[in-house]
Amino acid sequence: MNMNSGYQMYQAERGKSYAEQLQADRQRGERTAAVTRRWHAIMRTLRAYFPAYQAADQPVPASLGSSLFHVQDACHQAHR
Repeated sequence: MNMNSGYQMYQAERGKSYAEQLQADRQRGERTAAVTRRWHAIMRTLRAYFPAYQAADQPVPASLGSSLFHVQDACHQAHR
């Protein structure tokens, strides 16, 4: 148990004021936005190297088109 556990239990049990709840919601939103930005950057990198990660609604570069269709066909046949 860490030294802060008593205070953490107190914080968990007491209700939060409107301002505290608003601040907590804002912080959660900022954290979520940061994680989402990182996730999108990772997926952009994956899509550049692995055409199977290409989103269905995005245009496929001509150089990757034929290999992508083979991957999609294989996936569709596997799920039938």
